[in-house]
Amino acid sequence: MYKLSVIIPVFNAKDYLERCLDSVCNQTLKDIEIICVNDCSKDNSLDILRNYAEKYSSLKIIDCKENGGESKARNIGLDSAAGEYIAFVDNDDEIDLDFYEKLYAKAKETNADIVKGEVRQVGYDGKETFSDLNKKIKQGDHKLYFTHYWWTAIYKRTLIENNNIRLLEGYPLGGDVLFLNQTLLACEKLELVDD
Repeated sequence: MYKLSVIIPVFNAKDYLERCLDSVCNQTLKDIEIICVNDCSKDNSLDILRNYAEKYSSLKIIDCKENGGESKARNIGLDSAAGEYIAFVDNDDEIDLDFYEKLYAKAKETNADIVKGEVRQVGYDGKETFSDLNKKIKQGDHKLYFTHYWWTAIYKRTLIENNNIRLLEGYPLGGDVLFLNQTLLACEKLELVDD
């Protein structure tokens, strides 16, 4: 069993996919699998994925025969995930190289169902903004304050499987909202990493 399965839905991402894959494939946490679900990209995203799969044995490609949208692609990734924990990365995201090592260490230390990190957003203009969601969760002392930035967390796979939690398919936006609410309601222990 892997420590972590990282699921990346990919659709027409040629402009930023390499940056994303560099950040995920070079994580300091070892023993992870990276599941890239190509959702019928019409650009050369699949070629980029194949090049990375040649260099990184931990990267697996699932090439969909019809476009089903992000939620369906993530559910396909969930179906093949074998990690103790699950993580999601969008194909235009970039994560710190020690991101998953810090989250996984906290998960093992506390036996948490979910461990959430923080986020730094960089706009097209280069302007950076920092989230204070962890602070709000702590001040409110309730896990349901974790209402967004769902991709900044790792989730225990058994939490998802035992509660039959899936992403809502068929909607262009918002499929993650149901997933996050269901995991939070099922979660007995949420831990935070302020980084």
